[in-house]
Amino acid sequence: MRAGLSLTWKIALLAILTLVMLTVVLLIFAGVQFRISPENFIVAPTLNRVLSVSGELAQDLGETPVESRAELLEQLSKQYDVDFYLVDGNGNSLTRTPAALPKEIVDEIGQRFRNGGPRPAPRRAIFRATTGSPTRYWVSVPIRWRTADTSGLTSGYLVVMSDSFIGNQFFFDPKPWLALTLALTIVFVGVWLPLIRSLTGAITEMTHATSRIAEGQFDTRLEIRRGDEVGQLASSINRMTTTLAGFVKGQKRFLADIAHELCAPIARMQMALGILEQRADDKSIEYVADVKDDVQHMSELIDELLSFSKAGMQIAETDIVRVEVADIVQRVLERESPPGAQIQASVMKGIAVLANPDYLFRAISNLVRNAIRYAGSAGPISVSAHSEGQETVITVADSGPGLPENSLEEVFAPFFRLEPSRGRDTGGAGLGLAIVKACVEACKGSVRAHNRQPSGLEVEIRLRTA
Repeated sequence: MRAGLSLTWKIALLAILTLVMLTVVLLIFAGVQFRISPENFIVAPTLNRVLSVSGELAQDLGETPVESRAELLEQLSKQYDVDFYLVDGNGNSLTRTPAALPKEIVDEIGQRFRNGGPRPAPRRAIFRATTGSPTRYWVSVPIRWRTADTSGLTSGYLVVMSDSFIGNQFFFDPKPWLALTLALTIVFVGVWLPLIRSLTGAITEMTHATSRIAEGQFDTRLEIRRGDEVGQLASSINRMTTTLAGFVKGQKRFLADIAHELCAPIARMQMALGILEQRADDKSIEYVADVKDDVQHMSELIDELLSFSKAGMQIAETDIVRVEVADIVQRVLERESPPGAQIQASVMKGIAVLANPDYLFRAISNLVRNAIRYAGSAGPISVSAHSEGQETVITVADSGPGLPENSLEEVFAPFFRLEPSRGRDTGGAGLGLAIVKACVEACKGSVRAHNRQPSGLEVEIRLRTA
């Protein structure tokens, strides 16, 4: 399955996209209805700051002699981290320090004066500009002040220059916007986060629960108490689990009942065949032997059906106790090792798991029996166990041909066989590994298989460490 964005991120991105779209709509509405340009949100604060500084500077210039004006502008430059120039309509400095302004700035100042006169137009005289080589940012505002030695007003231009557009108060100060972003983020988190966590938490819980149900753990229940559609879905999953558990239990009980009912006639048939075998002549003895083998095969199949049904129906009543893995493996090897079989066991004393002893013995026995049947001639069979945190891994591995990759999960299904012909000479009834899975799950564990390299099959049983 292709990995994608989580539901949390999708909701968050959708909410942010909605906020951005609403902002764009509001800006368009403000531009159409009130003739407010989006640029005003950046330009207006800049002009307001320059006008405020120019007003304060005009008062100071009225009390400052010409020779001290350069020091006054230098103090402002240090205070605001930009360069200040005081010039007339021709771009000439009104202080004792020359003002080396670019030609385009000087020309712009000259054009802003009415008819070249000394008095600038009030609002049109304000301008912003950018020059290159190197890049510089400029803003200029007309300024007028009254000096103590003249009765009239002196006019000029206050020019502010910076080599950076961001990070100063006269061009673009990001601090208010960062504060606004932080405030919007806090509001977004406060409004949306509880809903997102509640929704994704419930969906995550349902995902884990359905995964356990898919593995056959029909005792799984969701404890989600909600009155919306998510709560209704959780209730439906609980009802579905109960129904599936009833179906599966009924199916296994049906198999157990059939197998149990077949035991008596099979036993009578075996008894009758035994008597018939004693009385048969030489010509009939071969046919009697064939029928006897078929009946024996049916008897073994019925025994496996009973074992499978018993393991599946008694999960809730299984007694889970502390079990020494080495003892179980030793019993398995004593019972399942035929003459000539190479089985290597490496299980340290003291490794213990929480399981049912009979079910664990049956699971390991079936795995060893399968390995001997299908890969006994390919090399040694190993049985090992080791701890991984709170779990203990019991492994049965062989050196045979392994399984096709697409069959590694299906091999634990009841009656699954790789050979479509299902011949007696190619294996049993397909219940061996299904019984292993049922026994391990009855012990609250899990089992899986994977191919070894360069060849072989390895089956892992994971149980809780005692």
